[in-house]
Amino acid sequence: MKRIAIETAMAVLLLLLMAYSLVGETFHEIAGTAAFCLFLLHHRRRRAWYRAFFRGSYPPGRLFNSALDVLLLVWMALQPLSGLLISKHLYTFVQISGLTSPAREAHLLLAYWGFLLLAVHTGAHLPPPIRRLAAKGKTGKRAAFFISVLWFFAAFYGCRAFAQRRMVDYLFHRAGFVFLDFNEPRIFFFLDYIAIALLFAGAGALTAEALSRFGKKRLAPPNAERV
Repeated sequence: MKRIAIETAMAVLLLLLMAYSLVGETFHEIAGTAAFCLFLLHHRRRRAWYRAFFRGSYPPGRLFNSALDVLLLVWMALQPLSGLLISKHLYTFVQISGLTSPAREAHLLLAYWGFLLLAVHTGAHLPPPIRRLAAKGKTGKRAAFFISVLWFFAAFYGCRAFAQRRMVDYLFHRAGFVFLDFNEPRIFFFLDYIAIALLFAGAGALTAEALSRFGKKRLAPPNAERV
């Protein structure tokens, strides 16, 4: 339950962090600090992953998940650092002359790549619990099917939100700042970003499932020749 609570809190904070201008600079820095602390707590509970990193084989599924984990570790080191360098409220003592402008650009770029990476990372860990749910008789199969259908429609809407929110511009540094409609109800912003997260989580889940099946197929013993 603690793990679920930590991951849920991280997800909520991530959405709030993406709404930087809508929630205010001071709250953004507080939320960022809290998210980083939760990230450290999350990884403290995953000490076994570090111990097993160089052990065993790396089939495609494990390689995909491990690559995501490493990328997120790098991201979580760079993103708070860039945030410290542009802080206007909590960490002004960290600012270094000449680094504020590049740090601001890096912080914006890393924010959007990190958001999508975290969504893919979350989705990549969902196939096993979905399979366990589907294995619980007819009720489980119906629930898994219902979840899949809801996910499909949310991801379909996420494609529209991805284009409308100009995510490509931010991912490839085509825009130096985020365009927000301050007259728009906040709920629409969060619904769009939730849909985008579900879109990429779905992509992560499908990729992880495909790689897992591919790995099992490669490891399966060849059929015995008929005499």
